Formats: sequence, C-alpha cells, structure tokens
Amino acid sequence: MSTKERSKEFVLGGKTWRMDKVNPLDGSNLLRIFSAAGNVDNPQQFLSNMPIDQFRMIQGTLLINVYQIDIVNDQKVPTPLILPSGEMNINIDDSGLIFAITVIALMFNMKSFFEESTLKEFNDIMEEFNVSKPSM
Repeated sequence: MSTKERSKEFVLGGKTWRMDKVNPLDGSNLLRIFSAAGNVDNPQQFLSNMPIDQFRMIQGTLLINVYQIDIVNDQKVPTPLILPSGEMNINIDDSGLIFAITVIALMFNMKSFFEESTLKEFNDIMEEFNVSKPSM
C-alpha cells in the first residue's frame, strides 16, 4: 500500500511554500465540485470558469493549508497564507501568485484521486452499486 503525500514544498515567486492536504471532508467536497464540472482537463480553466462565490469558497478551503516558509536561525518557520483571523497575510500582495498557488493546491489535493488505480477502484465500486459515474 502506498503512502499518500500529505504535504509538499515548492518555490514560486522567489519564495518557498508548503501546502498541506485539505481534510477528507473538504477534499470530498472539492472532488464533488470538480466532478460535477464534467470533463475538466485544466484546473486553471476549471477555477476561472466558476462563479465568484464558489471560487472564494474553494480558494479559502485550499489556501488555509498553505504556508510561506522562511529560514530563521537555520529553522524552517511557516507563516500561514491565510491568518487565523481569516485575513490574507499582509506580506503577500501579488494576485497572480495567489491564483497560481490556488491552482497548484487544487492539483495537489485532487491528483491522488485521478491516479489510474484510484479511478479504477472508484469505477468498479460505482458499477457494483449500479450508480452512474460522474463524467471526468
């Protein structure tokens, strides 16, 4: 059995970021919304085409799990992108960067579901229970 990647670090906009997976309930909701959109090949297009209220909900769900990583005294210090107050970190003011991180976070959270083995298992179960599969 393979272990699922729970967090990922990456560099974007000259800064290091860490994203953690969303909780399983939020992940299930993201999957439902993504599946309901039909055959979506491009997560950026998926996000760009949704109503603003739905986008804000998804963006908030994803970005609450993203941290800017700074090195202080040889230690990694994570600073949340979305502060506990719900406000955006005041040091982040690049809208394009925020959108890019949102797209990356969506892909990171959805990628394990769309792996061939997981899709096959999902499709097999849907057929077993005679449930129509969402188009993907």
